Amino acid sequence: MTDDTGLSRRKFLQATGGAAAAVSFAGCLGGDGGSGDGNESGTDGGTDGGGNQEPQKGGTLNLISTGTIDTFDPVAAADTASGEVIQQVFDPLINYPNGQVETKPLLAEKVETNEDNTTYTFTLREGAKFHDGSDVTAKDVVYSFERLAGSPHTVRADFILGSMGVTHETDSEDNYKPGSLGVSAKDDKTVEMKLERPFHAALELLAYSSFSVVPEGIVGSLKEEGTVDKPSKQYNEFANNNPVGAGPFKFKHWNKQEDAAVTRFEDYYGEGPYVDGVHWQVIEKDSAAFNYAIEKKADIFSIPTAKYDPGRFPSKTRTINSERPERTDRFRTARRSTT
Repeated sequence: MTDDTGLSRRKFLQATGGAAAAVSFAGCLGGDGGSGDGNESGTDGGTDGGGNQEPQKGGTLNLISTGTIDTFDPVAAADTASGEVIQQVFDPLINYPNGQVETKPLLAEKVETNEDNTTYTFTLREGAKFHDGSDVTAKDVVYSFERLAGSPHTVRADFILGSMGVTHETDSEDNYKPGSLGVSAKDDKTVEMKLERPFHAALELLAYSSFSVVPEGIVGSLKEEGTVDKPSKQYNEFANNNPVGAGPFKFKHWNKQEDAAVTRFEDYYGEGPYVDGVHWQVIEKDSAAFNYAIEKKADIFSIPTAKYDPGRFPSKTRTINSERPERTDRFRTARRSTT
C-alpha cells in the first residue's frame, strides 16, 4: 500500500467520521409528561436539588429533521436525515458509545484478530433479537455485509470492498462477484472476516450505519431486490414501510416529507432507551424550523445563524479559549451518541 493510498484512506475516514458517529437517543433525557404521540415533550427531567437535570424515563423526544428522508435501508442511505432514523432502528457490530472516540463492540460481544490483523473474528451477543422476534445470528451478518457489497441499491460498496479491503472476487469488468465476499459464519454466533491487507481503522469503519445487521433474506437474494429504477415489492416494503433491525427503537411510521417516528423496543438486548419514542418533524426551511422550535414543539434544535442573537442570552454566554475549544455533548446517552 503506497503512502498516497494510505493518505487517501485517512482523508476518507475524516470525512465520514461524523456520520459514523450518528446521533442515537437510546439514553436521552425522558420526561414523565410525554404522551408518546409525538405532540408532547418528553425531556422535562427533574432536578437533583442542585439544579442539575436528572434523566427520567418516558415520553417522546421531539426533534426537527432539516432534510428529506430518502430510505431506511442502511446500505442505500447517503443522507443525514435517513441516517438519524436508521441509527435508532439498526445496530452494527461495533459502536462509538456516548460520544467517545474509542470504539466498543455492540452487537458483537467480543472481537479477536490474528497476528497480522487481516482476520477478524466476531462473537455475537447472546439474547440479541430483531424487532420481528428472531435471534440475531452469524448468517444475518454475512447476509448484511453481502448486501453492502453487492446489492443493486448499495451506495457504500467501496466501504467494505475498497477502503476496508475485505477479500472478494471481481469479473472482467471489475464488478463484484456476488457470494465471493470474505465474510463467513463459523457457527450461529461466530463471524469471520478476512481482509486483503491490514487496515488501521477497520473497527471504526464497522461502526458506520451502512454495516448495520438486518435479518437474513429480509429482501431476498441480491437478484430479487430489483433495480434502483424498479425495486422489488419486497424491497420497497423493507426500505419504506417496515425496516426491521436489532436497535433500541422499532420503526413506527413515516409520512414522506412530513414526519417519522420510532418507538422503544422492549426486548432490546442492551441498556434500553430512557424515552418511549423519538419523533422527527421534517422542516427543510431554516425560518420555519426556527419558528417550530420557538413554539416549544421541539426538545432539541439548532438555531440558524441568521436567527442567532447572543445578546438575548447574556447569562448563558461564556468565553472559550479559541486555541483549545471546549467540547460539550449535545445529548446525554446511555449507549451511543451519533449518524
